[in-house]
Amino acid sequence: MKNLTTTTTFFYLQIFIQGNKIKTKTFQKPMNLLLYIPPISVHPHSGFKGLICGEILHYWIQNTEEKDYINVASLFIQRLLQRGHCLTLVQPLIKSVVTSSNPDETLYKHWKHHPNDIGKRTMQSIYDKTF
Repeated sequence: MKNLTTTTTFFYLQIFIQGNKIKTKTFQKPMNLLLYIPPISVHPHSGFKGLICGEILHYWIQNTEEKDYINVASLFIQRLLQRGHCLTLVQPLIKSVVTSSNPDETLYKHWKHHPNDIGKRTMQSIYDKTF
């Protein structure tokens, strides 16, 4: 007979039983380099904003305990700074996500970006007229 365990990891989520509750927290492989988009990339600014929004929301949803959320979000910020991002640009984006997002009521639009593509305002206008 196998020994029972109270902890398992599934992809990026650690699931465990604590007392009589099931809890979760973000799991990141120690060997994963987590190399986020550098600031000199040709990605549009909205892509970087989307990266921050997505990661922060994932961390919020994945972590049952506030301390685990704070830990993984802090690591995320440190990694962005190590990639060359400036804290004065990262901070307001994170603050806007934390203060204004409700994951249950958010609609995300994602288009592939090319530097010679039509502009963001044109895309937004087409989207607004269509939907």
